[in-house]
Amino acid sequence: MHLHDYGCTLRAYKRPYIEHIPLYGEMHRFIPIYVTWAGARIKEVPVRHHPRTAGISKYGLSRIPKVLLDLTTLKFLRDFYVTPIYFFGWMGFSLMGLGSLALAGAILAALASSPHLALALLVIAPTLACFGLVEVTLGIIAEVLIRMHYESMGKRPYRVRIARNVASAEAIEASTWTHSEAGA
Repeated sequence: MHLHDYGCTLRAYKRPYIEHIPLYGEMHRFIPIYVTWAGARIKEVPVRHHPRTAGISKYGLSRIPKVLLDLTTLKFLRDFYVTPIYFFGWMGFSLMGLGSLALAGAILAALASSPHLALALLVIAPTLACFGLVEVTLGIIAEVLIRMHYESMGKRPYRVRIARNVASAEAIEASTWTHSEAGA
């Protein structure tokens, strides 16, 4: 999706695409991304902007950290919303791996007669391992919460744009259940 002007909020959307978009903070600037994820096609119509006649612009360098944090949130929602364990799990395993490396470094430093480095690494190693364990635990908790969310809302973690041969798909599913029940 390529737009010429992401900052212009003069937009029109079809209701089904924006009804359930969770807007909070300053995430309104990412509505085009949300509706694209929902399967909409976007058409840009150029508008003429007039110069400011009063007031002061609120755009400036102070907005950059907010936008970067919002982009990080958007990236997380796109890639890990349905499977947060992948994010937290990899982060946790990475931290545990670093903890193991720090422990190995502590042993090597102790053998090389460097007690101060060995002691420092000996403190860092279990700290990293514990942080890793916390990350994996957070991933499991987030995974359970996401599943509870979808089940309680009666939603599926995906959207079907076009359903074709629904009758034959239902017949196949019914015959599969019949065969599996007969075998059980």
